[in-house]
Amino acid sequence: MGTQGRNNRFPVSTLMRMIIISVSVGIFLAMICNPVCGEEMWLETEGESSYVGMERMIEVKFGEFPVPKNAEDNISNTLLWSKTGSSIYELKLKKEGHAYIVKMAPKSAGYYTVAAYTDFGIKGGFLTCFCSKIEVPFYGKGGEVKYEPKIFDKDRIPLEILITTESSHNRRYTGDELTVRVLYKGRPLSDAEISLVTDSGWTKRIKTDADGEGKVTLLTDRAVLLKEHGATKRYMFRVDYTDKAAGVDKGKGYQGNRYISTLVIGVYSSPHTWESSKMGYLTVLATALIVGLGISLRRHLRRRNKRLISGSD
Repeated sequence: MGTQGRNNRFPVSTLMRMIIISVSVGIFLAMICNPVCGEEMWLETEGESSYVGMERMIEVKFGEFPVPKNAEDNISNTLLWSKTGSSIYELKLKKEGHAYIVKMAPKSAGYYTVAAYTDFGIKGGFLTCFCSKIEVPFYGKGGEVKYEPKIFDKDRIPLEILITTESSHNRRYTGDELTVRVLYKGRPLSDAEISLVTDSGWTKRIKTDADGEGKVTLLTDRAVLLKEHGATKRYMFRVDYTDKAAGVDKGKGYQGNRYISTLVIGVYSSPHTWESSKMGYLTVLATALIVGLGISLRRHLRRRNKRLISGSD
């Protein structure tokens, strides 16, 4: 009985081997993965556009897009600015509930770029810094404002994502081809990987050329377009770059700077896609109606012919 009980016990040596293997695997993964891998800071704003004199709220978020998480200690130290033309203004970050926001109400119309910067200290041997931008149009009495690609500021935003495709309107549509440029300290960054992520989960990756540029076509699920015609979707561009500029931060040395930069834009379903889909449905409906009428007319004529034949007999 005692021997059988001992044989049924889980061998201690096997358990120890499993623990050692699990710990080793965990250490290995921690060594090859950066602690902030897959995380980013981004800026969000509600609504399509604003007019001069209206207050617009912009929220700072951190996590894995599009799902934010609590990062109060780091977000609270974020520096923010707005820029229109060549003028840059500092924005004051405020906490409302669990959200960190800035509010702006410009007195002149134009395309405003809001940018943010913060650092999370040394992570994995590198000083990890986050940059983010968002573009917000403010309208005046003249109606539309034209988007003109302009570099923000290389000293405030070391790693910057810039859409160089000009637009006469403030909207981006599915199907649009955009040229995206990546700048590191004001200079084009070649062979950089740009990740494009939507809030519905669609992803795409492109590489920049010698001029720091890459082209991408804005796509989304067709069924979603038909269901949510006119609704805006969030698209986030993300770039991750690490240099070899070693230094010291708060008494601790680091091997280089790791910059993670994002740019969030709103994208609308293309009116051409909607119109072509609508015309397709109307064509199918009209065809079905014509076929149905043809079948009904044929049956009617057959019944009438039968009655005429019966009457002649």
